[in-house]
Amino acid sequence: MTGSWAVRPSSRSQHLPSRVGNQGRETNWRSGTTSQAPGAELGRAARQGDGWKVAASVTLVGPGSRPMAQGTCMYYRYTKDLYGDNAAAAFFVLTHRGRVRFQGQETWFCVDQRGKFSFDFLQLRDVPVVAIDLAGSVLNYDGVDNLVKLTALQSLDLSRCPHVDDWTLSRLHVFKDSLEELSLAGCPQVTERGLACLHQLEHLRRLELSHLPSVPVPGLVRILVEEMLPRCEVVGLAPVSGAQTSRDGREEPSGARRAGEIPA
Repeated sequence: MTGSWAVRPSSRSQHLPSRVGNQGRETNWRSGTTSQAPGAELGRAARQGDGWKVAASVTLVGPGSRPMAQGTCMYYRYTKDLYGDNAAAAFFVLTHRGRVRFQGQETWFCVDQRGKFSFDFLQLRDVPVVAIDLAGSVLNYDGVDNLVKLTALQSLDLSRCPHVDDWTLSRLHVFKDSLEELSLAGCPQVTERGLACLHQLEHLRRLELSHLPSVPVPGLVRILVEEMLPRCEVVGLAPVSGAQTSRDGREEPSGARRAGEIPA
């Protein structure tokens, strides 16, 4: 880990060192955790109780960082207490380079090329979050804690998330009354066991399942998912080798006979 040593305590704190790396991460050696400061206003207010001052300009967490856990995101708890669940979830997504859209809004809130974002979303504290894009992030089982209060969430993109696994999918049932679109494309740890947990998402209309290396027989799993979620469009999962398309659009293994068909 590269960077320079720095001591920045306030008058109420002990002189504990912190190491500031090239990406602006600051390690608190008292707790042994690494935090990412979102900005001057929110960061300073959240840190005052701990006796620390936070730099005004900090680059947010990027690929390769430690998996998300609610215990490491003190700013999420601060935002939740002050602005509510939807604003807190939006803040969590933005601090991990994701995108978020609120109900009635056409534009998405997202980070810029420097990894910074506007706090204008705090003005929508009473507006539900309806879409989240965390593609390629380090979201894991514990990180879902930051999203479970979103009762109006309709679209969730978790594609290419290396830490999303079957246990993570088992927690998505909290969105059963609202979720309509879900992408799990390119998640290396997702298996057919985790996909079976999606049966409670009765309002799901589109499910992206392409490029799942841990699913052993993609064609058969696709058929099972389609039967489990009959009103959902399943995208991805390669067909069974040598399969033929039946009259209802489903795939049948090569050589299989339909009921009443006379063999040649």
